[in-house]
Amino acid sequence: MLHNKKETANIKRRIKNVAWILLACFLVIIFRLWYLQLIRGNQFRDRAKSNRIRLIHINAQRGCIYDRYKNVLVKNVSSFNVLAVPNGIKDIGATVKLLSEILGLERTFIMRKLYDLNSKEYSGIKLASNISLEKVILIEERGSLLSGIFIQIEPRRKYILGESAAHITGHVRQIRKGKIEKKQYHIFQYNEFKGEGGVEEAANDFLKGSDGGKQIEVNSKGEHVALLVEKKPERGSNVILTIDKHMQEFVSKLLEDKAGAIIVMNPQNGDILAMASSPSYDPDIFNAPVLQTNLNALGKKAAPLLNRAISALYAPGSIFKILIAAAGLKYHVVTCPQKLECKGHLKIGEGIFYCWNRSGHGYMNMRNAIKDSCDVYFYRLGLLLGVNRIVDFADKCGFGKLTGIKLPGEKSGLIPDKNWRKKRAWYSGDTALLSIGQSYLLVTPLQLVSLISAVSNGGTIYRPRILLQTQPERIGKLPCSKKIIGEIRKALCEVVSDKGTGKFAQIKGLEIAGKTSTVQVVKMKHTRKYRKIPYKFRDHAMFVAFAPAKNPQLALVVVVEHGGEGGKVAAPIAKQIFKWYMKNRTIF
Repeated sequence: MLHNKKETANIKRRIKNVAWILLACFLVIIFRLWYLQLIRGNQFRDRAKSNRIRLIHINAQRGCIYDRYKNVLVKNVSSFNVLAVPNGIKDIGATVKLLSEILGLERTFIMRKLYDLNSKEYSGIKLASNISLEKVILIEERGSLLSGIFIQIEPRRKYILGESAAHITGHVRQIRKGKIEKKQYHIFQYNEFKGEGGVEEAANDFLKGSDGGKQIEVNSKGEHVALLVEKKPERGSNVILTIDKHMQEFVSKLLEDKAGAIIVMNPQNGDILAMASSPSYDPDIFNAPVLQTNLNALGKKAAPLLNRAISALYAPGSIFKILIAAAGLKYHVVTCPQKLECKGHLKIGEGIFYCWNRSGHGYMNMRNAIKDSCDVYFYRLGLLLGVNRIVDFADKCGFGKLTGIKLPGEKSGLIPDKNWRKKRAWYSGDTALLSIGQSYLLVTPLQLVSLISAVSNGGTIYRPRILLQTQPERIGKLPCSKKIIGEIRKALCEVVSDKGTGKFAQIKGLEIAGKTSTVQVVKMKHTRKYRKIPYKFRDHAMFVAFAPAKNPQLALVVVVEHGGEGGKVAAPIAKQIFKWYMKNRTIF
């Protein structure tokens, strides 16, 4: 009997212990449910909603870019893109394998794309751009196996002239996630496109428009069930340029296999009709995805992204003699008929400064000195003027400052003077070299064409205009009288004559005024074996001109890096441009 009572007590104790254990477990479950529902309920609710709702970003179509005759330079075409939502992918291994087979992409590339972004990213990651229609069909057919993968149609830029106008149009590039936090990108969103270089960058605010988006509901398989919210994108504004498409195409071909720049301007209002820089690049390569093979090929060229027309700096050489001649007449240190002697060299201080014609030109007046580009004449004239007056005159002609063209990357150049030269004294020899456009003087081709345009139109300096929707703007006057400008123009007409240095630019029936320039890159001993000189040490060839001489409609500058003599290399290129204009525009 006693044994039974003890056994009963043990059973009751065991039952009691089990009951307490069950109660404890029940309390843990209750606490867990309370924690999940009240403490983390919102978080899980949001996650569930995010798995059900997809946010699709829609890029707005950028405005088109046209030339002055409404010919299309840049337009939009449709592009099929592949988007992925990482949280919507059921089997990431199988999905990556299948996508790799369809898209022809490395699995590691796709995995890196997926894991580069925050795991809470639900709006879509672009895995591939501009895929073919055949690949789109394959992805759609295998939709049940590719949960979290979507096809998006978005506008893609198409550059009609390609390399021929790359530095004018610029290109667009996708904003990367790491750049969003940077100040210059603060107005952009991830996956948005921004203009880089040329008009795409300069007029980005007008071109880009306003992006839109969709909020869609999907089922457990990732299939589209319903459209919840949609904001339609707003197309950007079109931009019309001053460029002549067909002239631009022709001019760019003249620089094939050369490094340099050509600018053609209307001297009566500053309109840029053509602007070529070489070597160039294909703007389409920056459309996503940017392939490393294309970037590697780009890297083999000599600064192809540099717009040499506005950003490259050169010594102007003999073109600067136009300015020195005008300054000499203005400050009355010389007259047009007055003759100065050239013996082929001039001793200045302890140095000997040579003329390009070592035999000498003899006694020359200003008109002949410009026609024959006599260095000694301008050494003498520069010394009579002095560096201060030269610098002041050059500044008022627009050198050493930006022209203000509506393109990014313009350089201001450099006018050296005594204050700039702080490490050592400024010598007479420095002034002599400055007088023939050498020394430390640096200008852009755009500044040179602005100068020759002002000379051609009687002295008005216009801001170079690239956007036709803006108004022509006068920004200055040449600091000399129209009478002086007239004398300079007469001399420039003789440059392009049978006996002038620019004779190879002559066209029968068209009077052209111009100035040649052969710019020394490094100091070398006089040699006739020019072809044996290494390419990088050869002279730059330059030529500025306008026509018709009495009623100018075109002004231009031609720069060929390491091309040799300006009269033999750059002047014939200018001749082809004038002939093209005569044939195709029939205005002369």
